[in-house]
Amino acid sequence: MPKPITEILADLKRDADRWKAFQEWWDEDWSWEGLPEKLRREAIGVKDLQEYWRDQEDRLVEFAGRRWTLAHLPPCDREGEVVYSDWFAAKSDDFWNAIHQRLPDVSLPIIDVILVDQITPRPATFYGVVFPGWPKDQFQEIVSANFKQSMFIGWCSFSYTKFAHSTFDEARFLGDGAYFDGAEFFGGAHFSFTKLLAGTITFSDTKFHGGAYFRKSVLRWPSFLDAVFEDGCDFADMVLVNSGCYFNGTQFGGGYAHFDRVVFNGVADFSFAKFDSVASFTDSEFKFDVYFRCDKGGKFAAAADFNGANLIYAGEKYVGVS
Repeated sequence: MPKPITEILADLKRDADRWKAFQEWWDEDWSWEGLPEKLRREAIGVKDLQEYWRDQEDRLVEFAGRRWTLAHLPPCDREGEVVYSDWFAAKSDDFWNAIHQRLPDVSLPIIDVILVDQITPRPATFYGVVFPGWPKDQFQEIVSANFKQSMFIGWCSFSYTKFAHSTFDEARFLGDGAYFDGAEFFGGAHFSFTKLLAGTITFSDTKFHGGAYFRKSVLRWPSFLDAVFEDGCDFADMVLVNSGCYFNGTQFGGGYAHFDRVVFNGVADFSFAKFDSVASFTDSEFKFDVYFRCDKGGKFAAAADFNGANLIYAGEKYVGVS
């Protein structure tokens, strides 16, 4: 059972970064009247997001001077006033039924495309949707969806899920945990500008088939233990909120591994990581201990670019590069 929504919101408000992320979502206006302005350029098969959710029009909820689909209904207003004392109960069967109805049946292997409107079947469009969490046992093994600018309030388990043409750009993970352990991404993994601020963020043993894009994402102690990046990854300008990161045993294959201009505000542990192509840490800053141990299979097979990088250590110092 999830914690009471009042307790969760109290935790959010005590965490300045998570509360700011919630308020940014609110200011984007995902109310019923705001949906027509949210199409952007992605193809969703109808003229705008309001049309996409038209089947929900007779069940709109009035709250904070706006009307909302159940899918976009937040737990509180911008100041923290709760919409329902049992918000999780409101986000139950009807909510999940609406989500299930929009998820397409997808089989592997997928076909690589150049333009999003060439993807068949179309991924579900969950722009701005407020998820109470993600209970893995409710969903099929393969998920194809655009979670752009969505918000996850509770605990999320995407472990061992296969994602096909799915994106999480600008999404917010604000609950106790977001687990992607053992997941597989086909057609790229898109987390640019995403705020991964949940209590636990883990991509251990995750396989990224295609590029992985975390540029300008905001994370707190992410773990990528034994993850596999088959076709390059981009973590440039990633923001680590008072934290470091764990890439122990990670395999970086194919294209560049970009960590340019990242400030590591905690331990940066790349022990036993394998870089099969260029590893770039240009203008990055290591403020605490950093590990690039190359025993036990770890290696830099090509160039390792640390131009302009600063090694600013606190406490005990250990660098093991060979």
